[in-house]
Amino acid sequence: MGVNPLNIKQEYLPTDRLRLEVETQPSNPSGLVNLNLNPSGDLGAWGWTGYQGNVDIAGVSGTLGLRYTQVTSGVAGALQTYYVPVTAGQWVSARYDLLSVAASRNVKSYFNWYDANRNFLSASAISAAATTAGTYYATATQAPANTKYAILVLWLYNGTSGAATVGEKFIVRNVMVTKNATNSFTTVRTNLVTNPSFETNTTGWSANNSTIARSTTVAFVGTACLALTSASTAFAEAQTPAQAFPVTAGRDYTASLYSRAATQPRTAICILLWADASGAPIGFTTSGSATNSTSAWTRITSTATAPAGAAYASVWHRVTGAAVGEVHYIDGVMLEQTSTVGTYFDGATTNTTGVVHAWTGTANASASTETITDYLYVDPRAFLNIFNSSTEINISRAPLDASTLSATTIDPALDPADTVDDVLAVGRMVRVTALTDYTAGQVWEPIYVGSIDDVVTKYVLDKDTSTVKRRITFTANDAAQTIANVKAANGYDYIPALTQILATTNVPYLVNGFVAPVTGPGTNPVARNDDAFVIDQVAITRDTNRGLAWADRLGRIQVWDTSLIPGGINGSQRADILAPDSLTNCTRATVSASTPDGTQNVDEFTASSAGDFSDTWSGFYVPITAGKRYQVTAYGKANTTGRTVTLEVNWLGLDYASILGATVSGSTTDTTSGWTLVTVAGSGAWVEAPQGAYGMTVRYKVTGAASGEKHQVYKVLVAEGMVKFDSQPSADPQADSYSDIDVSFATHACINVVNINFNRYDAATGETTQIPYGPYVDQNSIDKNGPYAATFTIQSATEDPVAIAAYGAAVLAANANPARTANSITVPVLDADSIRHAVINDLCTLVSVAYYDVATSTYLTQKTVRIGTIEHQITPYGWLATYTFDPVGSVATPQVTPIPANNTGVIEGVWVAMTKVAGAGTAQYMIRNGYVTVAIANSGLTSYAAGSTITLVTAANGIPAGYRPTATGGLYTASFSGNAVGYVVLNPDGSIQAHASTAAMTSATATITYPIGA
Repeated sequence: MGVNPLNIKQEYLPTDRLRLEVETQPSNPSGLVNLNLNPSGDLGAWGWTGYQGNVDIAGVSGTLGLRYTQVTSGVAGALQTYYVPVTAGQWVSARYDLLSVAASRNVKSYFNWYDANRNFLSASAISAAATTAGTYYATATQAPANTKYAILVLWLYNGTSGAATVGEKFIVRNVMVTKNATNSFTTVRTNLVTNPSFETNTTGWSANNSTIARSTTVAFVGTACLALTSASTAFAEAQTPAQAFPVTAGRDYTASLYSRAATQPRTAICILLWADASGAPIGFTTSGSATNSTSAWTRITSTATAPAGAAYASVWHRVTGAAVGEVHYIDGVMLEQTSTVGTYFDGATTNTTGVVHAWTGTANASASTETITDYLYVDPRAFLNIFNSSTEINISRAPLDASTLSATTIDPALDPADTVDDVLAVGRMVRVTALTDYTAGQVWEPIYVGSIDDVVTKYVLDKDTSTVKRRITFTANDAAQTIANVKAANGYDYIPALTQILATTNVPYLVNGFVAPVTGPGTNPVARNDDAFVIDQVAITRDTNRGLAWADRLGRIQVWDTSLIPGGINGSQRADILAPDSLTNCTRATVSASTPDGTQNVDEFTASSAGDFSDTWSGFYVPITAGKRYQVTAYGKANTTGRTVTLEVNWLGLDYASILGATVSGSTTDTTSGWTLVTVAGSGAWVEAPQGAYGMTVRYKVTGAASGEKHQVYKVLVAEGMVKFDSQPSADPQADSYSDIDVSFATHACINVVNINFNRYDAATGETTQIPYGPYVDQNSIDKNGPYAATFTIQSATEDPVAIAAYGAAVLAANANPARTANSITVPVLDADSIRHAVINDLCTLVSVAYYDVATSTYLTQKTVRIGTIEHQITPYGWLATYTFDPVGSVATPQVTPIPANNTGVIEGVWVAMTKVAGAGTAQYMIRNGYVTVAIANSGLTSYAAGSTITLVTAANGIPAGYRPTATGGLYTASFSGNAVGYVVLNPDGSIQAHASTAAMTSATATITYPIGA
């Protein structure tokens, strides 16, 4: 690894811009683990459901959280987690930060308990009401017998009952669900610094380019501090020894201290020095610095992950540029295992209610603890960066294929054969992130998220040195592999309905931009296959709709109808903003006018009074991607008097309310003689969406209008700037050059024969069979190019041969004729712009690829295409990205899915009606998770006497074979009709009967649930 195998020169050091991060135990002082993987909505609303309401993301004073909004009036509504695994007998607790709640409303919390089949068992006691913003705790409760799962319920409460009103809402974040063997949920913080406040001496501290002494001149805590007197104009330091404080590699640590100048403020730095078990330094962190003051104490902090091999840490305080003899003071020093800065404490800190402090040994000469009765929030995951000068990474990604990562290192500290707490352990989450430049600053963005599935260490003897060298290689797979291992029998023909099976996988997902499970029209299963997995059902539903599906760079499964995905199926990157919806000092009307596009309906605005007026278009439904560039334009015209008109953009946060970054705008003067193009930031200019932007508003403003003055606007447009790859030098900041391109014309690059397998489900027999349709052919293409066939599997509630033939024709129309195509390119990731583009360019993203032929002065290809596959080759010396492309409008490569076996059984999770032979009402059954539920709601029965029996459902129309009760005499339950008591009986032959016991009955109502085979 001592040479540059990529032979490229970039403007950055890869180890400064890239991280290879492996999941570690979260650094927290309580030892508690957060079981809620989406505690603040960073993954959207994934992992949450709304009962009688919706879940989305919203902000309060710039802080984002999960928002619950009531949609049904007069009933209880709640925000709920998904199923959290717990064990009967364990104690379970939760805490959350309430950001806001509707006026005169509050939030209460409790747990619902479920068994292994997710059947409801019971609920815990309800906590006290949370009425104002703050931190709240659910009452710790012991999970009852048979518990396998818990759901945290945050209930919107109106003060006297659970009935809320439509539109009422609350917002929470940092929601933590945790469990313990005992009812002990406390946080114990530890300050590792043994002499943190110099109350008695300076033991444990030494000087460098300075002298140190205990001083009582000033103090931040107690009555004394450390006085540092400079002996050099370069810098002065106070240090602890290299082996001062024990640490664990891979854990996060935060050092902090208070600095104060005696006479002259200077730059003060907090340094963390790392050492191995022998005390040899292996690195340092200097992330914290500030200018201290003569009038107040300044806190300086430094946070870092202890590197591989670290066994000790020491804390140094450095003052730079001080004159010889200049004095600076230090006090309140802390080193804590955490990634966040906490309030200072030591063993002498005053105790308060619920908070106790103590020294672990001798006062002012040992570590100290702070025990907090109400435990602190913990992130669900923490990561250790292992990318260094000996690491190589290869990433290969493709839609609905297991995207893989392979990484190699020679760091012996990572060898799982020699470590107790394996950093490289199968099942641990791994991600590759890149430091990305945005207008508003730098952010670490993922380019791959997966989990480790194999680790191999090879040992090679170096004969020259007689030493053994290690070569450690681990591989990982992404979310596509996860859903390939989860069974899913139900099949759907409606893409939004896939939320019902994706919600069971514990994998983040986005279906047409949403995560909440979708129910209602079109969401019932239409086929069943006991041999299928989630990935199979996603592929079939995708192909049924000619949609797109992939595992994205964030580790989410995305599935989209192509008409809804950003850019649309036609590849158009220009989208009309929604109709204007926010008027200021004007009225609006729609009028017919002559435009450059012919006679069109345009918006005409009339000033309500003299002065400025404006209209705002809420364009947040146009997908916005942070880091991408957008062009915003409109056409304006004055009816009587030209005025200054301005077009401006405000970027919106994830809550579609918080304003992010600076407003950008552009102005010109409209005229009465024709339409004037108005653009944001100048003609043809592009503006970059800042980090955190999810949407935008566009405002059209007229300045200095007279009362009643009219101005017209039409064609307010937002164009999303695609990343461009061009062989010609370009000044366009959206364009990247490439080092290699594969352009070809191939007769085999087409589909001119389409075969379709239709999954036909028979509800009466429970059978799903594949019915072949086609072949559908494009004979002209076959004659010219030869036959090239593809087979698609689709399904629908209605088997319509005409619709199936139209499906085949649509595939042929888009794919039957080959064309000159850019198949792939290789791009050196050389600078900040190309790093941002490498992050933005996810699977299925639209990009522009141009290949210029200098000899003919023409472009051989210049097309918009979708990214089909991505490969990243990363070493300590450089980064290459390789993309393959799919033509816009082409179909996804058909997925090979299991052929349904006959008699696979009923579709799970759906009520199936049974034909009755007596009375009115309903009789139905549902199969789910190994259980059968039968619900009878019969009325209008002919009166029958006590002791008599009536058949409600015959065997032929009753419970299907394989799901009938096997107990002799069947299963029965009590049924009530007025004062009469009887029984409903489920017989082993599938029939259902009602038995009148004490008196004549006219109705029979019962629900019976039993395990299959009972």
